[in-house]
Amino acid sequence: MRLQVILLRSLPEAEAFGRHMKLSDIMTKEREDYLSCLSKSLEEQRRISPLATAEVLIEINTKKIPLPYRLTRMDIMYNTEKGPKIIEVNKDRYFSFDTFVFTIQPDIPATLNPFYWNGMEFRIFGDITSWSALETWIRKWVDIEDERYVQGKDYQYVVHSVSEPKKETGYWLISIDMGSAGLESIHELFMVFEKLGVKKVEIGSFSMINQNAEPDSIQPTSAPPVG
Repeated sequence: MRLQVILLRSLPEAEAFGRHMKLSDIMTKEREDYLSCLSKSLEEQRRISPLATAEVLIEINTKKIPLPYRLTRMDIMYNTEKGPKIIEVNKDRYFSFDTFVFTIQPDIPATLNPFYWNGMEFRIFGDITSWSALETWIRKWVDIEDERYVQGKDYQYVVHSVSEPKKETGYWLISIDMGSAGLESIHELFMVFEKLGVKKVEIGSFSMINQNAEPDSIQPTSAPPVG
């Protein structure tokens, strides 16, 4: 199995949004930009192999990672004479903005920092004793039963992967590739945070944001509660 990472230049259109942005505006813009890059890459790969397919569900071959965290959807995948080829698509630009402060209903303080839709990191503060609510969300949005599959459609509006929660100093870290999932998945994730008893959330692509990327500047303002 071969993995190829493709770095694509995204659309430099962030400035057009101005200073009065909503949280949903930022999320939508980043999602659309990522999907544009993914679609471009899929089109290019289909010139090589007409069988190139997006969002194929696989299970990572290790018992060290528990289910459902070892289930993942490949950006693009197709078979070759040498075996399966996997294409991972990343952007080379991100939308730069001041930290966006908001509240997850009813009363969870949260911040949004510059991020990639396919590499969102959630720093979750609180004493979490069970992740069952998150795992239920994963099973739905990674769509482990392929219930969202529609023949002839390239995308299933699904999350691609979720990392197992990792304990860091003072918080838990979860990384999510949001894939083609819509904003509804984010709203439901915020509801999960309430069920988990989360005290605070910081969102961004903290470990990725300086890797091979250039910023486009936007200036959002603070937002009312979201949930």
